[in-house]
Amino acid sequence: TENSLPVAALNAGLIVWNGRLYSMGGDVAVGKTNAIYSAPVNANGTLGSWRTESTSLPAQSSAFGVMGFGGRFYIVGLDSAGASYHAAVNADGTLGSWTQTTSLPAISQSGASLWNGRIYAVGPYSVYSATPTVGGGLGSWLKENIIVSNASVGGGGGQTAVWDGVLVVVSNVANPSVYTMALNVSGTLGTSWTTNATSLPNTINNQDALAWKDRLYSIGGTFGGVAVSSVI
Repeated sequence: TENSLPVAALNAGLIVWNGRLYSMGGDVAVGKTNAIYSAPVNANGTLGSWRTESTSLPAQSSAFGVMGFGGRFYIVGLDSAGASYHAAVNADGTLGSWTQTTSLPAISQSGASLWNGRIYAVGPYSVYSATPTVGGGLGSWLKENIIVSNASVGGGGGQTAVWDGVLVVVSNVANPSVYTMALNVSGTLGTSWTTNATSLPNTINNQDALAWKDRLYSIGGTFGGVAVSSVI
């Protein structure tokens, strides 16, 4: 178990960038938050101390996607209207101001990941993708052919990561399963989900997930109906 978040949270947005792990927003004891925290990732994969970033999210929110590209962070599906924003990441790891960009269509409670220059947003029973534009912003969203029909994957949106051309979804319902799907060279998705043989050690749901240096991290969530701050 790694250094815990400063507050117990679920459905936060997570990203690793230039050796720091960022946790954005989420559901906390008093409702949703717009706070952003970050911690250094040590050479052995463990986490250092968390700090509170001076730049907050544009709104108090949870269950949205976050990824980095071209020196900027992108957040998608920040509210029920699919609002999306981008902000520059400074050399010291702090963030610039947020600028609104192309909204995500028809998805709320999305997990999102970036691979080969495309952003993938996985929501309940749908997958969309878009390409970041030069200088910031997003192009038009494309609805992918694959349908997230397995309720264990798509029922709550799922939390996603991409590693070595494979899209990983950590179950967002009451089971600890991990699902994978290969991404084609063209950027389209494969044809079916595969259940990974290794499940999470506990039945944690509403957690967040990311991949970094051959490790998959599960952070926060709920266990037995109680919000937790653990990192696995």
